[in-house]
Amino acid sequence: LFYLAVPPEAVVATATRIRSCCCGVAGFARVIVEKPFGRDAASSAALGGELVRLFAEESIYRIDHYLGEELVQNLLMFRFANALIDPLLCAEHVAAVRITFKDTEGTQGKSGAYAQ
Repeated sequence: LFYLAVPPEAVVATATRIRSCCCGVAGFARVIVEKPFGRDAASSAALGGELVRLFAEESIYRIDHYLGEELVQNLLMFRFANALIDPLLCAEHVAAVRITFKDTEGTQGKSGAYAQ
């Protein structure tokens, strides 16, 4: 599961590196792309076309950043509160979990991508 919270212009490069460096021959990958997803309908369609070249459409999820924030914050609760999911998230089935959150200043000064 890869969660991309990057500006639209970085999505394709990031997804390309994920595909080439992090995805094995066996198994599957899910890619979550946080909004904004392009600047307009045309750039959104172009971005979607590039992602479909790398991953199956069924593996690509486009979400609002508020939905993603809550998901990340509740990851542990989601695992341990769900009897069907908990056994699947053990060391036998998951190679690694990495959550990186380096943003300490919110969207101040970064609203260019959101304003477009």
